Amino acid sequence: MLYFILQQLHKDKVTQIDFYEFLEMITHRVNNKTNRHNMNKIFGLLDENKDGSITVETLKKVAQDIGDSIEESELKEMIERADLNGDGNVSQE
Repeated sequence: MLYFILQQLHKDKVTQIDFYEFLEMITHRVNNKTNRHNMNKIFGLLDENKDGSITVETLKKVAQDIGDSIEESELKEMIERADLNGDGNVSQE
């Protein structure tokens, strides 16, 4: 899953990114149609249960998958920053 994301977003075929770069890609406000399309693809990959949201648990798994040790409190803070509707998750819209 992560390798696919990296291939899609990094033309130079980088195989590692830090978690903050990854989160920025996920939560960055997208202005043009192409980027919005790519973000929707990424969101779809991370939305494991296909309910339109990304949870702290999902971010924790992704961080572990890319070898980044990050505290759950930091993940929760990241979710809070990107949580536009106050439900404790990152929503696609």
